[in-house]
Amino acid sequence: MIEVEIKVKIDNPDSIRSKLEKLGCIHFDNQVQSDTYYNATDNVGGRDFARTDEALRIRRISDISFITYKGPKIHKLSKSRKEIEIEIKDPAGAAEMLTALGFSQVMTVIKSRDIYRLDQYDISLDNVKGLGDFLEIETTAEFESEVPSKVDSIFGLLAELDLKQEDTITTSYLELLLLKKRK
Repeated sequence: MIEVEIKVKIDNPDSIRSKLEKLGCIHFDNQVQSDTYYNATDNVGGRDFARTDEALRIRRISDISFITYKGPKIHKLSKSRKEIEIEIKDPAGAAEMLTALGFSQVMTVIKSRDIYRLDQYDISLDNVKGLGDFLEIETTAEFESEVPSKVDSIFGLLAELDLKQEDTITTSYLELLLLKKRK
């Protein structure tokens, strides 16, 4: 599956929330997500995910956890990429296994997420610890050839929310936090 995603930094989540409701979006869930990211070390071939634009994480959402691999971005205007996600029953055991295989923990990103749905879109209002508020609009594509039209449809929805295409960012929360930490 290919995740097709657009992200925008926002100043007023309540205003966006109101616009989402006016568009007919259905509020689906409130979650606190804890995402622990891992990187390969020299023990596993020295594949640096920061350089290869990949991600490996364990996500914890209350009593549900997932291990997720995200491939390199495949579209310059969006965060579209191959995603493989598997539910896991034992996140601590999975973390221990990754460490035993030579992966090192990079950072944990914590966010509160309000999730809305509209047609094929998952729309999230995120408050990321240390970064602030963001809007993410996501859908999926089966084939890479579908990505440009899916991105265009997300840009159309973005315009309905009075947000601009040029304000989108393709940097992950992890990358933003690492950049902030370096300053």
